[in-house]
Amino acid sequence: QYGAPQYGAPQYGAPQYGAPPQYGAPPQYAPAIRVGARAGTPIAGLLALAGGVVAIGSAWLPWATATGATLMTPMDQTDMSDLACGYYLVIGGAIAAACGLLLLMRIATNPSLPMLLSIGAIAGGVLAVAVEFVAYGRLNDSISLYGSNSGVSLGYGLYIGAAAGVAAAVGGLMALAGRR
Repeated sequence: QYGAPQYGAPQYGAPQYGAPPQYGAPPQYAPAIRVGARAGTPIAGLLALAGGVVAIGSAWLPWATATGATLMTPMDQTDMSDLACGYYLVIGGAIAAACGLLLLMRIATNPSLPMLLSIGAIAGGVLAVAVEFVAYGRLNDSISLYGSNSGVSLGYGLYIGAAAGVAAAVGGLMALAGRR
């Protein structure tokens, strides 16, 4: 019974089918890793793009209102020495929107470019939130100084701009986390 095949036992030295490996050739798995690394990018790019565009649009929405009238919009505040400036809000939104658009278009030919675009979207969103936060603090102090019966209140532009900045930053974070 020495010549009978043994079923279930491993067959060492069995013939291998296919071409022999080419030594010295570049590995064939690099594109698969790159495609898998950008799997979460479309929704993240769309979120950063939408957040940036809404942050830009919020520059013309009121930061402070009186009964029936708009007192102040970010585009009225153009003193670049102060962070509560409409130009900074537009700049932050534009950075986030541009990075989101480039992430959405998937133009990344360099492996580090999606990471840089993700960081750019985060920075643009954080700048928009910082502008809204500083403006909120200053306006809230001014409103409390004049009293609540003065008819002056915070405008909805503060909240929309801050939410848009957060959305842009979250989109950048999602794109950054999707690179793993």
